[in-house]
Amino acid sequence: MIVDGINTGNLDALMPLYEPEAAFATQPASLAHGLSGGREALAGFIAMKGTLDLKVTRVLEASDLALVTGVWSFTGTGPDGEPVKLAAQSALRHDVTPREERLL
Repeated sequence: MIVDGINTGNLDALMPLYEPEAAFATQPASLAHGLSGGREALAGFIAMKGTLDLKVTRVLEASDLALVTGVWSFTGTGPDGEPVKLAAQSALRHDVTPREERLL
């Protein structure tokens, strides 16, 4: 769902995936906090009109929670028209209760 939201530019589809207290790593040693910070960070990816690729490497489940780790890469175009290539590892705490699926 995250990959589809970013790759199709659908910011509104992404926001319900996140908890209100979510933190989003925008760059090394920098976090965007809350839904407004996450929205701004995700909008930055979408503005680059690129492609996100995510490979899940491990899922650890306990009760209604899961820790999901993976590696991702993103290619797009920066505001200056230059190519942008990003890559990182990710770790997400995923609430898998039947009521909703959200990321922290």
